[in-house]
Amino acid sequence: MKRILSLVFLLATAAPASACAVIMFPPDHEFAQRDIVVMARPVGVSFRPKQAASLRYTGDFRETVMWEVLLAWKGKWRSGDRFTTRRTFEASPCSYEIRLADRATYLFYGYGKSEPYQHFFLVPATQPSQYMKDLSSRIKR
Repeated sequence: MKRILSLVFLLATAAPASACAVIMFPPDHEFAQRDIVVMARPVGVSFRPKQAASLRYTGDFRETVMWEVLLAWKGKWRSGDRFTTRRTFEASPCSYEIRLADRATYLFYGYGKSEPYQHFFLVPATQPSQYMKDLSSRIKR
């Protein structure tokens, strides 16, 4: 009985930490599961409220980004096309999403058929990664 109570205690105290975990699947899995896979750069970013543009802002806010496609692997977008994303950020010690703080180029893996896209993740395209390696192997030469 003592062992069972110890196990229950460990599980109960571990649960909040596991809610903060971010799981990234292998690139081939992400490619298969996503509707959109492109390399894109932000050409415009807006925040609501406007003061959320400051990285010091800690309240809830909405971020809208206009993206320009540089390369496309999957989905309806082609080089030169533009699309919009919109995410809502809630003040939370466990938020894994990061507001777009620069105009760098990203690999964009997204869900959905219509704009504004809300569910996506970004991988910096300028950093060597398993995602970039996977996409490079998919380019037809």
